[in-house]
Amino acid sequence: MQNDVPPATEDLSNKILHVLMPRNTRNAVEISVPSYVPSESISSAIGSSLKQTMDSSHIEIMQFSQMESEYEDGVEKTAYTVIFLNIPNELIDKLHVAGVKKCIFYVGWSENTNEFPVLDTKPLPQDIALTNREGLLSPYMSELIEF
Repeated sequence: MQNDVPPATEDLSNKILHVLMPRNTRNAVEISVPSYVPSESISSAIGSSLKQTMDSSHIEIMQFSQMESEYEDGVEKTAYTVIFLNIPNELIDKLHVAGVKKCIFYVGWSENTNEFPVLDTKPLPQDIALTNREGLLSPYMSELIEF
Protein backbone atom coordinates (compact mmCIF):
# COMPACT_ATOMS: atom_id res chain seq x y z
CA MET A 1 0.00 0.00 0.00
CA GLN A 2 1.45 3.28 -1.10
CA ASN A 3 0.44 6.55 0.50
CA ASP A 4 1.72 10.01 1.16
CA VAL A 5 1.71 9.99 4.96
CA PRO A 6 3.65 13.04 6.18
CA PRO A 7 7.00 12.38 7.89
CA ALA A 8 6.86 12.09 11.68
CA THR A 9 9.14 15.14 12.05
CA GLU A 10 6.10 17.38 12.52
CA ASP A 11 3.67 17.20 15.45
CA LEU A 12 0.46 16.05 13.78
CA SER A 13 -1.50 15.19 16.93
CA ASN A 14 -3.75 18.27 16.77
CA LYS A 15 -3.76 18.78 13.02
CA ILE A 16 -6.69 17.59 10.89
CA LEU A 17 -5.41 15.87 7.76
CA HIS A 18 -7.48 15.03 4.69
CA VAL A 19 -7.15 11.65 2.98
CA LEU A 20 -8.30 11.05 -0.58
CA MET A 21 -9.57 7.48 -0.92
CA PRO A 22 -9.92 5.41 -4.11
CA ARG A 23 -13.38 5.44 -5.60
CA ASN A 24 -14.04 1.77 -4.85
CA THR A 25 -13.84 2.37 -1.08
CA ARG A 26 -17.35 3.87 -1.15
CA ASN A 27 -19.85 1.01 -0.99
CA ALA A 28 -23.59 0.62 -0.62
CA VAL A 29 -25.71 -2.17 0.74
CA GLU A 30 -29.49 -2.52 0.78
CA ILE A 31 -31.24 -4.63 3.37
CA SER A 32 -34.90 -5.55 3.52
CA VAL A 33 -36.51 -6.73 6.76
CA PRO A 34 -39.97 -8.29 7.13
CA SER A 35 -41.29 -5.72 9.57
CA TYR A 36 -40.63 -2.20 10.75
CA VAL A 37 -37.50 -1.87 12.89
CA PRO A 38 -36.54 1.52 14.36
CA SER A 39 -33.86 3.18 12.23
CA GLU A 40 -31.44 3.44 15.15
CA SER A 41 -31.63 -0.29 15.83
CA ILE A 42 -31.21 -1.40 12.24
CA SER A 43 -28.41 1.14 11.62
CA SER A 44 -26.53 -0.15 14.64
CA ALA A 45 -27.06 -3.79 13.63
CA ILE A 46 -25.94 -3.19 10.04
CA GLY A 47 -22.90 -1.21 11.20
CA SER A 48 -21.89 -3.97 13.61
CA SER A 49 -22.39 -6.63 10.97
CA LEU A 50 -20.29 -4.75 8.40
CA LYS A 51 -17.50 -4.24 10.93
CA GLN A 52 -17.46 -7.94 11.83
CA THR A 53 -17.54 -9.01 8.18
CA MET A 54 -14.80 -6.62 7.08
CA ASP A 55 -12.41 -6.97 9.99
CA SER A 56 -9.40 -5.77 7.96
CA SER A 57 -11.07 -2.36 7.56
CA HIS A 58 -12.56 0.48 9.52
CA ILE A 59 -16.14 0.96 8.34
CA GLU A 60 -17.42 4.52 8.41
CA ILE A 61 -21.15 4.82 7.69
CA MET A 62 -21.72 7.96 5.63
CA GLN A 63 -25.45 7.65 5.01
CA PHE A 64 -28.29 5.51 6.32
CA SER A 65 -31.73 5.85 4.76
CA GLN A 66 -35.04 4.08 5.05
CA MET A 67 -36.88 3.33 1.83
CA GLU A 68 -40.64 3.07 1.39
CA SER A 69 -42.24 0.01 2.93
CA GLU A 70 -43.63 -2.55 0.49
CA TYR A 71 -45.93 -5.51 0.88
CA GLU A 72 -44.82 -8.87 -0.44
CA ASP A 73 -47.05 -11.92 0.06
CA GLY A 74 -49.08 -9.93 2.58
CA VAL A 75 -46.01 -9.10 4.70
CA GLU A 76 -44.77 -5.56 5.14
CA LYS A 77 -41.08 -5.25 4.23
CA THR A 78 -38.98 -2.21 4.92
CA ALA A 79 -35.79 -1.61 2.98
CA TYR A 80 -32.79 0.33 4.24
CA THR A 81 -29.80 1.59 2.27
CA VAL A 82 -26.41 2.10 3.89
CA ILE A 83 -23.57 3.91 2.13
CA PHE A 84 -20.25 3.40 3.84
CA LEU A 85 -16.54 4.05 3.45
CA ASN A 86 -14.22 1.08 3.70
CA ILE A 87 -10.92 2.37 5.19
CA PRO A 88 -8.14 -0.25 5.31
CA ASN A 89 -6.75 -0.83 8.81
CA GLU A 90 -3.28 -0.82 7.27
CA LEU A 91 -3.79 2.82 6.24
CA ILE A 92 -5.06 3.78 9.69
CA ASP A 93 -2.04 2.03 11.27
CA LYS A 94 0.36 3.99 9.02
CA LEU A 95 -1.36 7.26 9.85
CA HIS A 96 -1.23 6.45 13.56
CA VAL A 97 2.47 5.55 13.42
CA ALA A 98 3.15 8.89 11.67
CA GLY A 99 1.48 10.67 14.60
CA VAL A 100 -1.76 11.51 12.83
CA LYS A 101 -4.67 11.60 15.26
CA LYS A 102 -7.44 13.32 13.26
CA CYS A 103 -8.55 12.78 9.66
CA ILE A 104 -11.39 13.39 7.30
CA PHE A 105 -11.62 10.88 4.45
CA TYR A 106 -12.92 11.79 0.99
CA VAL A 107 -13.92 9.62 -1.97
CA GLY A 108 -11.80 10.52 -4.98
CA TRP A 109 -11.91 9.57 -8.66
CA SER A 110 -8.83 7.36 -8.57
CA GLU A 111 -9.21 3.67 -9.32
CA ASN A 112 -5.75 2.95 -7.86
CA THR A 113 -6.43 0.97 -4.69
CA ASN A 114 -2.83 1.39 -3.50
CA GLU A 115 -2.65 5.19 -3.30
CA PHE A 116 -4.15 7.28 -0.52
CA PRO A 117 -2.93 10.89 -0.82
CA VAL A 118 -2.77 12.66 2.55
CA LEU A 119 -3.33 16.41 2.32
CA ASP A 120 -2.95 19.38 4.67
CA THR A 121 -6.09 20.97 3.24
CA LYS A 122 -9.40 19.76 1.84
CA PRO A 123 -9.06 18.25 -1.64
CA LEU A 124 -10.09 20.36 -4.60
CA PRO A 125 -13.74 19.88 -5.63
CA GLN A 126 -12.72 18.37 -8.98
CA ASP A 127 -10.74 15.67 -7.12
CA ILE A 128 -13.78 14.47 -5.15
CA ALA A 129 -16.27 11.93 -6.54
CA LEU A 130 -19.56 13.60 -5.66
CA THR A 131 -21.51 10.97 -7.57
CA ASN A 132 -21.62 7.20 -7.59
CA ARG A 133 -20.91 5.12 -10.68
CA GLU A 134 -24.52 5.59 -11.86
CA GLY A 135 -24.08 9.38 -11.79
CA LEU A 136 -26.28 9.94 -8.74
CA LEU A 137 -25.19 12.24 -5.92
CA SER A 138 -23.67 10.20 -3.14
CA PRO A 139 -21.95 10.93 0.18
CA TYR A 140 -18.29 11.68 -0.46
CA MET A 141 -16.70 12.44 2.91
CA SER A 142 -16.52 11.04 6.41
CA GLU A 143 -17.07 12.85 9.66
CA LEU A 144 -13.92 13.78 11.54
CA ILE A 145 -12.32 10.53 12.66
CA GLU A 146 -10.02 10.54 15.66
CA PHE A 147 -7.66 7.66 16.37
